[in-house]
Amino acid sequence: MLKITSLVLVLCISWASADDDMEARLKRFQAKMEKQPGYEDCLASSGAKKEDIFTFPPSEVKEVGCFMKCLMEKSGVLGADGNINMEKALDNLKQIPPEYQEKAKEAVTKCMEGVKVESCEDVMKIKTCMFQIKHH
Repeated sequence: MLKITSLVLVLCISWASADDDMEARLKRFQAKMEKQPGYEDCLASSGAKKEDIFTFPPSEVKEVGCFMKCLMEKSGVLGADGNINMEKALDNLKQIPPEYQEKAKEAVTKCMEGVKVESCEDVMKIKTCMFQIKHH
């Protein structure tokens, strides 16, 4: 199982911005993420490029959604049936700095609860939703 979950990846990519230290956090997160089991498998199977995954503003490249979907499946946040395990998703927020946890919980609940993920595009919609919450 991935130690650094795909959900945290989605939040980091969606919430990085030039007006705070999230860009530096994103770079540190990238270095950690690249060492996680499943990372290379998901990168290869999705066809995503690293420069598209770890970028701000978030990339709209379909393969990024496929990469994130793969990580969500491997981490157990996304079941084989396409349902999101909200308990696990919310539990993963413990990896986010405390000052972001309340807003992250709001984003996860609003953008993921009751959502069925059947495609890479569905994950991109979640990412876009989280980005909009952070930047509005």
